Amino acid sequence: MNSRTRDRSRLKLSKHARLTEGKLFKETLDQGKKLVHRYFIMFYIPKAEAPTQIGVIASKKIGNAVWRNRAKRRIRESYRVNQRHLKSNWLLVFIARKDSVLSKWPDFLDEMKRILSEL
Repeated sequence: MNSRTRDRSRLKLSKHARLTEGKLFKETLDQGKKLVHRYFIMFYIPKAEAPTQIGVIASKKIGNAVWRNRAKRRIRESYRVNQRHLKSNWLLVFIARKDSVLSKWPDFLDEMKRILSEL
């Protein structure tokens, strides 16, 4: 592994930080608290035994596959940049809204920072 590859891997959201189990997605959506924001809807429940995990959903209401993927990438990246503002471990599920693609990137980052600081 060269230094360039190592630098890129540092910029990714790690695999263990992603919420991939359907059971945990469902549990978070069913039992979690809900925060509605302009750019996304966030469901969250505390998780003491393991590090924070994040899942992202983008429905067809957002648009075609390009727009849905862009919305998911923006949410994951803004979370990755601002994850240090979380005070404890959580299961987080974000549901993208159309404004998440249309918004300006600095505004989106500020909103994510504000939300994660409140948890």
